[in-house]
Amino acid sequence: MIVPILFETSTIEDDSPLFSWIFYMFVSKMSSNSNMVVIGQENFFKNLSKKKKNGMSLHLKELFDCTFPTTSLIKKCNKYMITNEELLSIVNEYEDSYESEKSLIVNFNQKLYSIIQDRIESIENDFEEHVDNIIVWVNNETINQYAKKHHINVINMELSSIRKNGYNMNLMYFCPDKYSVDYCKKMYYEFLKYDNIPILSRREILSLFISSDCLKSAFHYDSFSHFEIGISPGLKKDFFFDVYSNESIQSTFKKVKHFFNDSSVSIRFHPGYQWNLKKYNFIIDDSRNSVEWILKCKRIVTSVSNVGFEAMLLGRTVYILSDCMPYSFVANNCLDYIDDSIVDIRFINFMVFVFFVPLSLATDSQYILWRNTKPPILEIYLRHIKTIKKELGIKEKLTLNNILKKVHHLNQDAICKLCNDTDYNRYKMLLTNNVQLTQQCKELSNEISNVLNSRSWKITKPLRTISKKIKK
Repeated sequence: MIVPILFETSTIEDDSPLFSWIFYMFVSKMSSNSNMVVIGQENFFKNLSKKKKNGMSLHLKELFDCTFPTTSLIKKCNKYMITNEELLSIVNEYEDSYESEKSLIVNFNQKLYSIIQDRIESIENDFEEHVDNIIVWVNNETINQYAKKHHINVINMELSSIRKNGYNMNLMYFCPDKYSVDYCKKMYYEFLKYDNIPILSRREILSLFISSDCLKSAFHYDSFSHFEIGISPGLKKDFFFDVYSNESIQSTFKKVKHFFNDSSVSIRFHPGYQWNLKKYNFIIDDSRNSVEWILKCKRIVTSVSNVGFEAMLLGRTVYILSDCMPYSFVANNCLDYIDDSIVDIRFINFMVFVFFVPLSLATDSQYILWRNTKPPILEIYLRHIKTIKKELGIKEKLTLNNILKKVHHLNQDAICKLCNDTDYNRYKMLLTNNVQLTQQCKELSNEISNVLNSRSWKITKPLRTISKKIKK
C-alpha cells in the first residue's frame, strides 16, 4: 500500500497551506489506485473558494499538466487528517512555526511520531493491508525513523530542475532522502559499470528536454557568457538553506567579492523574494527564466537550489555549497578557488535517465512497487527512456536530428540553420550590448545618487532655490 503524507507547519495559520497544490496533484495523478489514501493536514480537506480553486487549477495545469480533481475524485480519496490542533501542539514546542519546520526536517519529534503511528495503524486496520511505501515531499526525520522501525520504504518525491517551466516535461526526485549524497553516489557507480548504455551528447539531451522557446539559447550553450559567476541564493528565510548549506549567504558574498569585480557577478533571486544587497553592487538578473540567466554566466554558485543541476546540464562550472545535495559529490563544495571544470556527460545521462523519474512513473503505483524490487540500473534506464520517448512522441532512435524533428517540429533546413546559425554572432552582440548598457545605467544611477547625497549638494541647495526663483 502506498500512502503520501503531506503537511508542513510554516503556514499552519493559512486556510490554503503551502503544500495544497501537491495534495491535489497526488489526488489527481494517483486516482487510478483503487485504495487511494493520503495523510494530510486539516486545511487540505476544506472546500476552496472559487477564486483559490481557479488559481490552483491553473497552477496544476502549468506545472503538472493535470486538472483540478473533481469532487467525486476528492471524495473517492481516503483521507486521514492531521488536525490543526495536533500540529499546533508540535509548533508550540519551538520558538515559532519557522523553527518548527526547520527542526522537523532533521530532528525526531515524539508527538509527531505518535500522530503518524496512529494514522498508519488506522489505515492498516481499515484496509487490512500493510503500508509498504510512504511518499513525502520534504524530508522528515520522524517519518524516516517510524518507517525504518516498521520496514516501510520512504520516497522523497519533489520536482527536479527539469520541470514544466522552460522544459518539455517533469522529472522528479525519487529517493529515500533528497538531501543525501550516498544514495545517488551508489547508483551512479553502479551505472558506470555498464558499457552498453548509450550516452547522449549534451546537445541531444538539451534538445530532448528543453522547451522550443529556450532551444536556440541552450543549443549554443558553449558560445558565450558575460558574467564570471552567477549566484542563486535561497529565500531570505529558507529553512532548507539554514539546515543544509555549508555557509551563510553573507560568507558566500564576501568570497565572491574577493575573487570577482561586482560588475562581473550576476545574482538571480527567487521570483518575488528579492532583498537589498546593501554593500554589494552585483548585477541583479531579470532574465525571463533560469536557462537564459545560467547561459550568461561562466560559473554558478548555489547551495540547495535545483539551479545547481540545471547549470551542470547547461555545461557550466558549478559550486554546490552544501554536502547534502544528491549531486554534491561531483561539484565544487567550497568557493576557495576559481575553477573552470564541468561535470562529465556520463553523469548528466545518469541523472536525467536513471536518478530522476518521469512524473507519470513517479505517481504510478505499479512503478513504485516495481522499484521496491530493486531492479538493476539498466532496467531502470530502459524503462525511463521508453517512457520519455513515448511522452515526447519519438519512435525512432534518439539522435539529434530525430529529436529536433519530433520534439521541436523542425524541418531539415531549420535544423541546419540551428546547427550553423549565421545570425548567432549578431544575437550574441545584441546580448552583450544589453548587458553593457544595463551596467552603464546602474553606474550612472549610482553616480547621481552619490551627488544627491553629497555634502556639497546639500549645502548649495538654498542657492539653487534662489536661482530658480530669480529665473522665474
